[in-house]
Amino acid sequence: MQNIVVHPFAYAIQDLALNELYRQTQLRAWLKDTEKQEFTGFDLLFKPEAYETTHYQRPVWRVKELVFDDNAAPNLPVEEFQSFLKSSRVYMYGEWQEHFSRFAWLRRLGFKLVETRWHYAHRYLQGFEANPSLRLATLEDETALMDWAVKARNAHDRHHAEPLFSQEQADAYLAGYASAALRGFCTGVLVPQKPDDKAFVAYNQYQVWQTVVPQVGASLSKGCFFKILTEILHRAHKEGCHYAYANTQAQNTRCQEALTRLGFVYTHETQIWTTGF
Repeated sequence: MQNIVVHPFAYAIQDLALNELYRQTQLRAWLKDTEKQEFTGFDLLFKPEAYETTHYQRPVWRVKELVFDDNAAPNLPVEEFQSFLKSSRVYMYGEWQEHFSRFAWLRRLGFKLVETRWHYAHRYLQGFEANPSLRLATLEDETALMDWAVKARNAHDRHHAEPLFSQEQADAYLAGYASAALRGFCTGVLVPQKPDDKAFVAYNQYQVWQTVVPQVGASLSKGCFFKILTEILHRAHKEGCHYAYANTQAQNTRCQEALTRLGFVYTHETQIWTTGF
């Protein structure tokens, strides 16, 4: 078998010059709960996405790898693959670093590009001061957070760019994410002290990898987005993190400018491809 897909985080890890323990920890986490679906000439490695399966009322798989038999790639079993998708109603998506041959094979199998992400990393978290205008959200903020998440929709994210999903379904997914973030999926949710400052940010801190990952909604208040990112970096350093990581859509120039101003460095681009009926 020939492995033709490289996990995108491997490039970011190399750029950050992190040690082998970090690399192995990332790979173990990435391969966790991986299952296999066999097709003629190749195996598809995937992780079932329980929350999205429930939300969209159809099986949702996150594709991790395409592993081909030797010399099988030129003779992809397109009809077999398409027949499986139709009979199973599985919706598949995967995120990959740019690779010309890989994307050509994905197109032949019926995948389409729906989102392009730019990835950033920050190695120096010292010196960011706390912002008293922000606080951690509580359950009393849940309804407002869900509303803010929908208002901050991004037409370029996978859920809204996917033609198989309606805007109502995609909006409901964002609202559900905001609720889950508040109820323990994320370490915390930061909100402005002023109730008219309509901005929503959830962040998840992984102590094992010493990484902080923000999920940022569009701010309706000038400068609030920058303040919240600064507060995230302050909290990350205070809680023992040494590296910060963030991504945004390639079209989101406002977010890219804020990340650059804060000292984030561009590391790589990934693309999200999907397929289903």
